[in-house]
Amino acid sequence: MWNLAQLRASVKTKLGRDDKDDSIPTWLNFGQERIANEYVFWQWKGFETINVTGLTHYALNTGLRALYRVRFVSSTYRPKLPYMTVDDIEEAYDEAFIEPQSGLPVGYTVLGDGIYPYPYPLTGTLHLYRALYPNQLVNDSDLLSIPYGELVVIAGVIVAMEDMQYDKDIIAPFYASFGFRLTEAKSADGGIRAGAVDKIEGYNTTRVSYRDPRNFV
Repeated sequence: MWNLAQLRASVKTKLGRDDKDDSIPTWLNFGQERIANEYVFWQWKGFETINVTGLTHYALNTGLRALYRVRFVSSTYRPKLPYMTVDDIEEAYDEAFIEPQSGLPVGYTVLGDGIYPYPYPLTGTLHLYRALYPNQLVNDSDLLSIPYGELVVIAGVIVAMEDMQYDKDIIAPFYASFGFRLTEAKSADGGIRAGAVDKIEGYNTTRVSYRDPRNFV
C-alpha cells in the first residue's frame, strides 16, 4: 500500500511544483472521497446485524458513510429493503410517524442516527451492508486502505487543480486518466469480489467530496 509520503511526492511531480506540501494531504483526502462516491471498493465495505426487538427504529453505527444494501431476515422472509425518503413513507402510509404499524417491512428510511424499517418488524434481523469512510491521510507514514495509489494520486491532482482554478484544458487529461484508472481498479476489485455490490443503493451520508471552484473567494 502507498503511504502519504509516496503519494505526496507523486502529486508534487504531476503538479510540477513543490510549494504546496501543506495542502496535498487535504487534496488527497478529498480525492479519496470523490473515488468513494463513484465506487465502493471491498476495503471500504463493512457489515453488521441488528437484532429486531419490536422497536420502530434502531441506532446506526457512527462510522457510517452510507448504506448500500439493507436486508430484513426472518425465518420465512428475506427481502432486500429499498431506501425510502420520509416523504415516500408518509405518502404511502399516512400513519407511519403518528401511529406506526408493525408487520413485514417493505422499505426503510433514516432519521438522525436511526434506521426506521417500515412497517416495523417484531422479530428478525436487519442486515446492514455499510460503506465506510476512506482512511484519512495525515502523517507521512499513513497508509491507503486501497491498493490503487495512482488512482488516488490522479484524484488528488484533479482536486488540487480545481482548488487552484487551473484552466479546464489543463485538467482535461487528468479527468481522462482518472476514468481509465478507476475502470482498471474496478475491474481488479471485481475480480477479487465477484458479484459484490459496488453502487450505493440506499441512504448516503457522504460529505462533500471536492470543492467547487465557483465557490472560491
